[in-house]
Amino acid sequence: MPFRRSPSVPRRGAPVAWPLLLLLAAPVLILPTPEAGAGSFPLPADGNDLVGHVARVRTRAEDTLLDVARHFDLGLDAVTAANPGVDVWLPGEGTLVTVPSRFVLPPGPREGLVINVAEMRLYYYPPPDTPWEPRRVITHPVGIGRVGLETPLGTYFVKDKIRHPSWTVPPAMAADYRARGVPFEAVVPPGPDNPLGDYALVLNTPGYFIHGTNRPWSIGMRVSRGCVRLYPEDIASLFPQVPQGTPVRIVNAPYKLGREDGVWYLEAHLPEGRTPEAAATTVADLLLQAGVTPLGPAAEAARAALLGPTGLPVPVTPQPRPAGSRLP
Repeated sequence: MPFRRSPSVPRRGAPVAWPLLLLLAAPVLILPTPEAGAGSFPLPADGNDLVGHVARVRTRAEDTLLDVARHFDLGLDAVTAANPGVDVWLPGEGTLVTVPSRFVLPPGPREGLVINVAEMRLYYYPPPDTPWEPRRVITHPVGIGRVGLETPLGTYFVKDKIRHPSWTVPPAMAADYRARGVPFEAVVPPGPDNPLGDYALVLNTPGYFIHGTNRPWSIGMRVSRGCVRLYPEDIASLFPQVPQGTPVRIVNAPYKLGREDGVWYLEAHLPEGRTPEAAATTVADLLLQAGVTPLGPAAEAARAALLGPTGLPVPVTPQPRPAGSRLP
């Protein structure tokens, strides 16, 4: 049945309904009430690659992980990976839930739109309005193409922008409906039944959009026919910020290596169809390229991340010693 939001976790920007007792009970940082632009972060200083925070909240009896995911602008995949063993529909009263809102920025140029299908997340690097304005990155979870109809990797650009789009049923889907005798509308007009939602960014490859959805529970899932979908509130915020001509890179980076204050971090996501041996080889190559020897503590930390990928950045090198400090 369609997902109905629990009233216990409001939409971003609404007053927080979490009981004070539950907030105080959490052992680590609790994020403030998310507001418009909650997925916007200053770009890290040169030589750094991480943004955001990891937080924890305690659920109430009526909460689901879908509620937590949408409230904190995360996909269901990210929340379930970071909370192994927690029931999606019935986390339970007082269950401590990790909110994985810390990210290693994807590899490559920090410009335009970058979509990493492995983590099902979009990053937008808007150009600054003035030369002295600090640069930022905006990031949101996405839903992508299912097996057999994968979202295509490659380099594209935003060809057009459409408010309140209509949706034409793809020929293959129409043929399937006819073969099974299922009635359907060839063209779905704008409105609550339109699977594109209220906004669409049209790519320069036929049939592929970045758009909203009338099924917000599908964010963080591989369920589309190849398009990239966002929560309705996220595409509404992103749409006016992205001009026509914006470059779009769609990549598959299940393992992201990044640095913060001299420490290297590995962020691992469950790859599609990759063996543990191939994953270990890929990560070892990434470490070598970064100048990190894939032996000892670095290898053990990377191995732990690969055996149970949580999507959380984990350190694979020790904290650098302050200048002038001596070994004990």
